[in-house]
Amino acid sequence: MTGQPYLTGGGIGKPSQGYYAGLPGTIYAKVLQELWTEKTPTGAYWNPTRILSDNRIPALETDSTSYRFSAPKEGPATLEVVLVFRRAFIELIEEKGWDVPDIIISQQIIVLK
Repeated sequence: MTGQPYLTGGGIGKPSQGYYAGLPGTIYAKVLQELWTEKTPTGAYWNPTRILSDNRIPALETDSTSYRFSAPKEGPATLEVVLVFRRAFIELIEEKGWDVPDIIISQQIIVLK
């Protein structure tokens, strides 16, 4: 199973504010679209919806991805890897005014010399 690169979407803002668009990484999600309004993404699963995509990682399975970065000319490179659980798309969270912060599942900082 392979996730989708998280290169678009996610709003406009800083990662510290919960916006990850344009950063390297992968997003796993089940994306619903309301049939009547064609609104997507939606969290209104009680309305008639269809699944536009679903690339979530099944239970007890794994996924891996690869990324290439340019190394700095001088000094070590620092790589921060963060696994984030988000309950809904940032656009939906903002639209509804929900106070549901991201949950950091795992975080690791690697220094490459």
